[in-house]
Amino acid sequence: MANQRFTFRHSLMRKFAIHTIMDKFTGFPAGELRFTSVPDLFFARLLPQIDSLAELKVTLHFLWVHYRQARQVISYNELLTDETLTQSLALMDEEIENALRQGLTRAVERGTLLYAQVDDDNGRHDLYFLN
Repeated sequence: MANQRFTFRHSLMRKFAIHTIMDKFTGFPAGELRFTSVPDLFFARLLPQIDSLAELKVTLHFLWVHYRQARQVISYNELLTDETLTQSLALMDEEIENALRQGLTRAVERGTLLYAQVDDDNGRHDLYFLN
């Protein structure tokens, strides 16, 4: 068991070392900071159930965009081109689109996000809403 744990930890560390060298967080600056609301229900009921890092990152990012920009709907393409989200997901998986799809799928299956597919003159759009 100890050898299996070491092998897993070693391969995980190697995977992250290939992707990036961690920058040390210097702390929150003094003065006025912007804040994002996160519903208490997220911490009480949702967070204890989330077992996927992709789902957690996508959910928190969705909450951030939803409350910061007062957005009711966010398209898949908008999420895929969001630099903050894609940088975060790239630390987990070289295939950013794979990590995004995994996170969105888990969040929809859990009921955190709602999904709709809409066709218009510009094509098909995958849309997500906070439930």
